[in-house]
Amino acid sequence: MLSWINNAVSNIAGLLGEGVAGLFHWLLGGLETILTKIVGAFSTFWELLDAVFDFSVGLIGSLLHLFTIFFPFLPEEVVTVLSLSLLAVAIIGIYKRVRGR
Repeated sequence: MLSWINNAVSNIAGLLGEGVAGLFHWLLGGLETILTKIVGAFSTFWELLDAVFDFSVGLIGSLLHLFTIFFPFLPEEVVTVLSLSLLAVAIIGIYKRVRGR
């Protein structure tokens, strides 16, 4: 009788051990998936910011070139202020459009 109880308890403990191990394996697998998705999202976000920065730098260069062609009599500082002001207006307009205002 004692051997039967001992076998039953050891079988139950073995099943519980496997169940708990399976539960932890499932939880850690889910946590790994979530962390992988978060890192991927941040990577995509940084790539997007890099692309926006490259676009804005190219736009500033194009605006400076355009203003120096159309207004050759203006000093370089005025052309820079004009192009940066136009870029700021464009960025604010895009921001407001995205926010829905």
